[in-house]
Amino acid sequence: MVPLGALVQVFGTVDAVGGAVSIIHEDGIQSPPVLGQKLLVGQTVQTEQTGELNVVTEDGGLLAVRPNTRFKVLQFQATQDHKAMIDMSLVRGALRSITGWIGKINPSGYRLATPTATIGIRGTGHETTVVGPEI
Repeated sequence: MVPLGALVQVFGTVDAVGGAVSIIHEDGIQSPPVLGQKLLVGQTVQTEQTGELNVVTEDGGLLAVRPNTRFKVLQFQATQDHKAMIDMSLVRGALRSITGWIGKINPSGYRLATPTATIGIRGTGHETTVVGPEI
């Protein structure tokens, strides 16, 4: 029997991928994404200078992860009530987001953290960029 906390939670599905992109699993293993692959809460998407990745989220939203980006989904709960939430981290780079139904039924449940700010939503889309020293 698998404990409830150990269940894998799907966040979205890879819809498009181009260039150099890696999925970093929670155990540190990296792999290239493939179309149709399920992205899980806790995985990190890392794009290089030539890489981009589009994800359709389980709530019907869209994320476009731009080149030179490091992005991670921290929490995701797709319930049809005020408990629905999405909590993401943009460590570096840029991300375009069009919210799904979570952003519509529970705007306060949408959160994107960067090294210097936390972003909520007032509408359905945004493009966020973290600019900092090169690593």
